[in-house]
Amino acid sequence: MNFINQLARGIRGLGIRRLDSLTGKMFGKPLTDLTSLDASSLIDMLKAIKDGRVSLDAALNNEAKT
Repeated sequence: MNFINQLARGIRGLGIRRLDSLTGKMFGKPLTDLTSLDASSLIDMLKAIKDGRVSLDAALNNEAKT
């Protein structure tokens, strides 16, 4: 989870609350309840957002495709 928080801090506009919101929308559960597979998918999404391949707004609105 440390890596997820580190990635999230590097994304402008994504704070802890928005990370929790993103996690809830993607998986229907809080960050602390993610499985290893869920965490891996979240990391992929955060990398895509950071790289500009997916917009943060699209990810938060469940419109993102990686």
